[in-house]
Amino acid sequence: MFNLQFECKEIMLSRIEPLYVENTSKKGLLTKINLILQGNILHLPLIVQKDKHEDKYWLIAGFPEFEAYKECDIEIVRCQVQLLTSDTEQRLNLLRRMLQYERNTWIDRHKLIDRLVTEGYTAKEIGKRIGVTEGDIKHYLVHPEIPEDIVQLAFAFKRSFPNLEIVRRLRLHHFIKDRLYQSLVEGNLSGDKIQKLKWLLTRTKFELLDWKEQWEIIDDSVINYKEHLLSHWEEQIEKQLNVFA
Repeated sequence: MFNLQFECKEIMLSRIEPLYVENTSKKGLLTKINLILQGNILHLPLIVQKDKHEDKYWLIAGFPEFEAYKECDIEIVRCQVQLLTSDTEQRLNLLRRMLQYERNTWIDRHKLIDRLVTEGYTAKEIGKRIGVTEGDIKHYLVHPEIPEDIVQLAFAFKRSFPNLEIVRRLRLHHFIKDRLYQSLVEGNLSGDKIQKLKWLLTRTKFELLDWKEQWEIIDDSVINYKEHLLSHWEEQIEKQLNVFA
């Protein structure tokens, strides 16, 4: 059960230490900073727990807001102070807030869920504890079929893991999937291009081709969509001009 008992208290920001770090977007951070500078109170409060041995508070939830207050040199902030709980309860509390209130990156949520799964919790158990479905939790897990080197590159370059999962589910030869994974982490395969590929796969006799021929078409018409479109555009213009020549 989550700790719903808390007291509101004004605390020196210097006495608060984050238990976690999130990937806060520059745009989101600037929005919060502007609100603070205009004298507004941020919508979500910082949630902290008092350390048993030291004169400090652990930040359980509200890292984006914490970063904004630091940037504005705010010395004292109003917080919700909870009783100190276990590490697992702290992570569940943070995940609940992430999924229900905050706009965190996919990677932040994945890391937290992956840690809980590693500790032995199932997606169903986690979902039940924080009030979401098992499917909501599984959405943030990386399928083992996706190559480990691709996973590491996706983390490094902050690529879309949901798009990697869409590619994994395509009924294509593993060679083509490997090329699509690589294109995605290199930044050459966007979500828009993936949607175009899914549409094309339903409109043609594509499955009658061997995988090499399939890849050639995908590479030309989807990966290099812009060049393909420009070439076709120019051909059509030349064709029309020749009619009147």
